[in-house]
Amino acid sequence: MESEPPGAQIFFDGKPKGVTPEQFDFQWYGSHKLKLRKAGYEELNVIEKLRAPLHYKVPLDFVTTVIPAKISDRQKRSYTLTPQPQGQVRESPDS
Repeated sequence: MESEPPGAQIFFDGKPKGVTPEQFDFQWYGSHKLKLRKAGYEELNVIEKLRAPLHYKVPLDFVTTVIPAKISDRQKRSYTLTPQPQGQVRESPDS
């Protein structure tokens, strides 16, 4: 996960995951709540849908379950944060 500017706190389904840029594992495909926070920028809240890759869809999923190799799935997300208007700067973001 990346942000412009970098250094935003990441909350994925309400749990802290580090600071952008960051890589982390997720447990399931589908909709997830994502929050990015950085002092001086508006908080970004989105529902991000992580879609299963083609090899996990019927009927291809049968082939991937019988192959003894691990198939990894990386999904990259990038976001641009909006600066807060003057006089509304958040000094220290909290969760």
